[in-house]
Amino acid sequence: MTFEWVKWAKEHEASAPFSVDARTRRRHGVPTVFEDEYPVKVINDWTAYLSTQSESRETWKTYVYEIVRFAEFLRENFGLDVADEALYEVGDDAMRAYYLKCLDPDNRDSGVGDSRSTLGKRRAALMSFYRYTSRPHGGALTRGFPFRLVTVQSKKGPIETLAGLRGGRRTVPARNPVPGTQIDRFLDVGLMGFTPDGQPDPSFRRVGSASRAGAGFGLAAGAGLRHAEILLFTVFELPPPEPDGLTPLQVGDLTTKGNKGRKVIAFSRWLQPAHAYVVSERRVISRNAKWRPRGRVREIDVTETNRHRVRFVIPGRKPVTVNWTQLDPEDRLEMVIPGNGSPLLLLDHRTRDGRPITGRDALGDSMKQARKRCRTFWPTEDWAFDVHSGRHTYGTELIRFIRTGTERGQAFYAEHGRYPLWYPMVTRSDIALLTADSMGHASFDTTMDYLQNELWNALLAVNADPALNPALTGVLT
Repeated sequence: MTFEWVKWAKEHEASAPFSVDARTRRRHGVPTVFEDEYPVKVINDWTAYLSTQSESRETWKTYVYEIVRFAEFLRENFGLDVADEALYEVGDDAMRAYYLKCLDPDNRDSGVGDSRSTLGKRRAALMSFYRYTSRPHGGALTRGFPFRLVTVQSKKGPIETLAGLRGGRRTVPARNPVPGTQIDRFLDVGLMGFTPDGQPDPSFRRVGSASRAGAGFGLAAGAGLRHAEILLFTVFELPPPEPDGLTPLQVGDLTTKGNKGRKVIAFSRWLQPAHAYVVSERRVISRNAKWRPRGRVREIDVTETNRHRVRFVIPGRKPVTVNWTQLDPEDRLEMVIPGNGSPLLLLDHRTRDGRPITGRDALGDSMKQARKRCRTFWPTEDWAFDVHSGRHTYGTELIRFIRTGTERGQAFYAEHGRYPLWYPMVTRSDIALLTADSMGHASFDTTMDYLQNELWNALLAVNADPALNPALTGVLT
């Protein structure tokens, strides 16, 4: 059984047992699963249903990947199809065997089994699929749910869930930023290909676009953008750097985790790699670019488009003006600047036709190369950083900046004869609230993790500096 991500097409309607909303079908890609080049009806019926229950493409992709994985396991180990009636006879044994496979370190490239959160995602996908396939009317399974269920207490009250996929490896949420002593080296030497003394390295063989990777990591470290948010960020939304050091930046509602848009206090310094990419490689790629999306085309009127609003035309229709924050991922992927390709910030440098990059491998491969390269120059330091490490760096640096806002503002005043524009906001706002808003945290507990880590680092700094430690300066004697 093979998994392929394709956009919902008219010919798929024949396999759906009900009518899918036309607007949803047009605007969103729905995953379709094939086995030996033939669509698997029971899974594709469920994916069509799933698209009416959730607007998240990432959720669809995660859930369908898990169902395909489970279907392959059933076929290889029990000789059963994913919705075979024989599941009622061996269901609990099959689920127990699958659970052991998930926990077996020998089945993992990393050498560890599934964590509790990963098992939770697998459990949610299987619950969704088998609830749909075993429903009384129209389901593929006629005798109800084929696996044992248990009742557990959740935030929304008691719910029924799978009994066989519980537990897993305990993990501590990673909040590890790139240390200040390493971030410049990771960017310049690892990503951009310079030598430690700042000279171009003729032996550097980049796996992707170096300036594009620097732009992506700059948006993560400077504005706390997640990987998916970076890929959906447009060149129009990139603000000019504010000379005082902090730049206001807005992230679209429908491009964020949980569709929770946010206003960001970005570090002007780390937006510079993105601006450098725009005026260098991106400008060359977009010059006379002929790329157009496969689906519906939305042509942007650049004379009426700015950082806040976009005006576009769908051929044969009247122009439409909306805020950038109102556009979902599919809208952004269908947009084109006539003669300049996609408006998305990061473009495919290989085709050089102005098309955007939509997969995470492009930046991920660059980060992998950067880690390996930095280890060759500084083998005693830890370089296990990726794009998301930039977001953790932003959160940590923002808390540190706000905590020392008064001192920073006074130093700025001494140099320039005035206070910076950000001074009132930073000195009069609550650290945790300002950080939570800028990072778009759904839970305040997540923000507190960042705050506690920064306070701990501050204590370590005081303890390491004799001038700040009263026990070492003789004050206490």
